Amino acid sequence: MKPFYFIKRLGLNISLAISFFAFDGLADPKAIHSEVKPYKGRPTLHINGKPHHGLIFYSPGFRGRKMRYGHEAIAAGVKILSFAMYLKESVQEDGTINFDSIDERFEEAATAYPEAQFMLRVEVEPPPWWRKKNMDQVITMRRSKNKIEHARVAFSSTSWRKLMLPVLAAYIKRTEKHYGHRVIGYQFSAGASAEWGYSWTGLPGDFSKAQEQAFQKWLKKYYANDQAKLRKAWADNKAEFATASVPVDRRGHSSMRSILDPVRDRRIIDYQKFHAEVVTNAIADFARSCKKTLADLGRKKVCGTFYGYWTQYGNAGHHGLSRLLRNPDIDLICSPYAYFMRGPGQQFISQAPLSSVALHGKLHYTEDDTRTFIVGANDPAHCADRAETLWVLRRNLMGSLTTGGTLWWMDLVGGGWYSDRKILQDLTRMMAMAEAQIKRRQTSVAQIAVVISESSTPYLAPRNSPLPAAIRLQLARLGAIGAPYELYLASDLEKMFTDQKLRKRLRMIIFIGCTNVSSSQRKVIREQAKADNRTLLWIGASGLVTDTAVSPEAMSELMGIKVKAAKQTGRIRVRLSDKNKRIIYGLDADDDPVLMGADPKAEVLGLLADEKGQDRAGEPGLLHRRYKNWRAYWSAAPGLPTAFLRDMAREAGVHIYTEGNEQIFATREIVSLHASAGGRSMIHFPESVTIDDAFSGQRLAVGVRRYDVDTWRGETLAFKLSYEKAAVKKSVRKTLKQVFLVSNLNDLAAEKKWNAGSMTRMVGQTNNSGITAHILFVNPGPVPLYKNQVYPMTKHVQWWQGLGAKDPVLVPEKSFVEFLRKGGDPIGDFIKACRDSKISPWIEFPMNVKVHGLGKGAVPAESNFLKTAQFNKEHPESFLSPSKSEPAKQVGNWNKALIRQRALRLITDLIAHQPDGLLLDFSSFGPYFLKEVSLPSRSALVTDFVQAVKKELVKQGEGSKPCRLAVRVPAWLARHPGRGVDLWALSKIGVDTVFLAHSKGLAQNNDMRRIRQLLPNVEIIHELHGVALDKDPLFSGHNRSTVIPATATQLATTAHLAYGHGLDGVALRQLPWKQQDIPKKLMKDLSRPEKIATWPQHYVLSPTTSPPGLIRRQVPRTLKSNWKTEFMFDLHKPASGWKRDAELRMLAEP
Repeated sequence: MKPFYFIKRLGLNISLAISFFAFDGLADPKAIHSEVKPYKGRPTLHINGKPHHGLIFYSPGFRGRKMRYGHEAIAAGVKILSFAMYLKESVQEDGTINFDSIDERFEEAATAYPEAQFMLRVEVEPPPWWRKKNMDQVITMRRSKNKIEHARVAFSSTSWRKLMLPVLAAYIKRTEKHYGHRVIGYQFSAGASAEWGYSWTGLPGDFSKAQEQAFQKWLKKYYANDQAKLRKAWADNKAEFATASVPVDRRGHSSMRSILDPVRDRRIIDYQKFHAEVVTNAIADFARSCKKTLADLGRKKVCGTFYGYWTQYGNAGHHGLSRLLRNPDIDLICSPYAYFMRGPGQQFISQAPLSSVALHGKLHYTEDDTRTFIVGANDPAHCADRAETLWVLRRNLMGSLTTGGTLWWMDLVGGGWYSDRKILQDLTRMMAMAEAQIKRRQTSVAQIAVVISESSTPYLAPRNSPLPAAIRLQLARLGAIGAPYELYLASDLEKMFTDQKLRKRLRMIIFIGCTNVSSSQRKVIREQAKADNRTLLWIGASGLVTDTAVSPEAMSELMGIKVKAAKQTGRIRVRLSDKNKRIIYGLDADDDPVLMGADPKAEVLGLLADEKGQDRAGEPGLLHRRYKNWRAYWSAAPGLPTAFLRDMAREAGVHIYTEGNEQIFATREIVSLHASAGGRSMIHFPESVTIDDAFSGQRLAVGVRRYDVDTWRGETLAFKLSYEKAAVKKSVRKTLKQVFLVSNLNDLAAEKKWNAGSMTRMVGQTNNSGITAHILFVNPGPVPLYKNQVYPMTKHVQWWQGLGAKDPVLVPEKSFVEFLRKGGDPIGDFIKACRDSKISPWIEFPMNVKVHGLGKGAVPAESNFLKTAQFNKEHPESFLSPSKSEPAKQVGNWNKALIRQRALRLITDLIAHQPDGLLLDFSSFGPYFLKEVSLPSRSALVTDFVQAVKKELVKQGEGSKPCRLAVRVPAWLARHPGRGVDLWALSKIGVDTVFLAHSKGLAQNNDMRRIRQLLPNVEIIHELHGVALDKDPLFSGHNRSTVIPATATQLATTAHLAYGHGLDGVALRQLPWKQQDIPKKLMKDLSRPEKIATWPQHYVLSPTTSPPGLIRRQVPRTLKSNWKTEFMFDLHKPASGWKRDAELRMLAEP
């Protein structure tokens, strides 16, 4: 039986008399227990005693077609859902309370999602019938002199509280009885957008009767019920508590446009103090009711509220956050991230001072209402495509987690904003990352604190003050300096400096919007902030207003830089003093007062400028003054340029992670980057770190202090850091230790008269060439061209003839096929010839094969003899088509066990020949997997396979010289995951050497530096491939070179890059048989850095191998006299260093 409620009417004032006879004890003994408490250095949500990342998926309601969105979120791993409950639906005009409609909504969701938990957003606005009968209890805004707007319920309304507080308590009791095991907490709301705001338009208010009566009551308390004090403060002998009204004209009597006079405008200032306080009082009442009701039930659950929108809305009533932070009944502070600069390539900026929230032990929830690519493109911050969407969502998550908070993903209107397979897959990855990070201590490394002041807002003219715009502009420019910052309330200064770790960490403090600084705050600044060689930057009228006067003297004393009022008012702009730069910054809004520097001991760095950017009579607007153990900067205007701030921060001792205007989020355990522009970013760490990708877990670098990465504009990367002391090689390489030569057995097989001496002649051509090892590339399929037990040539011929085909009489390979059919062993011949020539023999085995069909006729075409085989004919399910345009050509599907088993058996046959090295080629013949196979699954399959090969090498090499194991991979890390290659994992299972391939072309933009960082103890070889293409020209960027000069210059470039990136050697691929004139002298000089330093470099930018985000600026086709152009050069100095007389020469041909 459902409980029945009735209301007793007493005129227009309504009180509730509620009968709880249906509550015969709580029926849910397994109710959830939730709380926020410290865990590993930050406030953390705990559910049933266990720390939880708290990530939530929100929809306005999970009903009808919207049900699928909840199922999708849960399948992605988001186990906490949230939606809105409107208590006004339950309060009926006839005096009854009926929860049926909201019960039905919740029960429908709870039944549909049995594994989900819920954070309920409970709106406590009154019902429409109450609003109609109580218009004097509704927020009243004045749009113009004669136009009044009525918004939501007045926060000062006592009758509203009397109505809805018992309803909230009753609803909580009812929900806990039936669904206490499903609900983790309550978030109550009211006001504009149900976010406790008067209005988001900046209109003056509230002029309701309820607000006026509450203001009169507040004045009595504020002035201790002493009317004489009120009259003195207001300078009005007729002022009375009973007649005090909400001021209509908020401009005040001050001659200044944006600042109120603390004496003459005390009436407005008093109201503005009350204006925010009344909102926090209402929130506190509902929080108290929520917590008391739960306590009476023996429950402990989190309660939260929207509040603290500091960076955007100046008149919304959100400037009382400090009171809520001290309130023990509130656990969660919630706010959307700021609605400016939020698009791809821009920034995550919270509307709340997150560091103050965390400092008080509260958990901040960011509402991520990103306009995904599924939404229409009306919003300027709309994500244009799926990639931008994923990157922005990752950015916002990292911005929340690294500042001690969490978030919910908001499907704002229930429009399926996240209903996309790739987005949902990434939500799973983000959940896993957050789960992993919550187990690690999160230690802030931010060395910059931005301080804003709630006590200053009452002294600002609400509609004229440019403060919100000033804060937005400055935070946006600060966020691009390449270092993290923290945002605090000035009321927390004492608490900040009580924390000794925080005090030691802070190197720079920026004060913005701190027009009024209390005496206690001044004391903390004087005694503690101005110390430890710290830098203090003051922006605007910092400390100008005291409780009794507008005082440039008090401002000067606070800042340590003397200022005075400027002669002119208007827009405040500053031009930097550097004569070579015309950098002007400030706001496009009039402001008053305009202040200027007046300190003869300060260094002038910028002058006030007029609207056209011209100097205003030499008035200083940017100054710097150095003291014994601290330094001060003051800027008259907000919006100091990013580059200037970066230099200031660096001088203050702040660690700068990047220089490219990226937004950086950082703790000691994780660093995240959001790219403002595409291209290469160089990330510098304050100490040596080991780096893993925070989302994939892939190891990226070991023991490095710098990490280079290529990004797209708007891309977000996250790096998990660890500080294990790796045994990194300390020696500096002065020579390239290894020179490999690679020959292709398939090309050798084309010799017209192959016999037992052919291999000896081929190997003999490389004598005295300077190579240390010769690699024979054996193509294993579809028909292996070497002696083996898996699929010998005799077996292939028998199968071929069984299809009705003729005995092969192929022109190129005929003699080689006959050689194999008669038992010839080219692998054995190669290894013997190499050892006779004192050259180390290696074998290269491609990890995939390319096969063709048999042709369209009943009898296979003779030309397909070596292009197909019995295995792929009998196991078509083990192959996939790499290209839709050529479906007949297929490659092995590495997700199939048969493909991996066959490869391992062929490799086992090769190992039996006991070469000195085995090279597994993961660069040829992709793709290896279907798109449906996840990247972790690919990596596991490939790593397990290589480990099996390693075991086979160990088993067959017992009692002899061990065979080295190497892998050949692309020189771009972005191409590894698709192939299942995880270099770090492979190095841990015993891979000795890595060959970096550029395919057909040599690009200087590559990941060799990053791979060297990743594998400091693994031998790395740089490969030059395909530079000699018989008699065909070689195309390199826009430069066209013939075969012979291209070979020499690119060979030199190969060595330059290997030296520049600290690699161990080079490999020359397919050189001897494609070009008879082997450059032996050059090859011998590869181990002589003094010779290589004199060689020219050939700049090549391969058009098919550019990394993500690269903005290509190629060498132009033509150069004209007096013509300005831009193109890239990436020159790496040799390990021996550049000579002082080194020249850079460019050759231009007509």
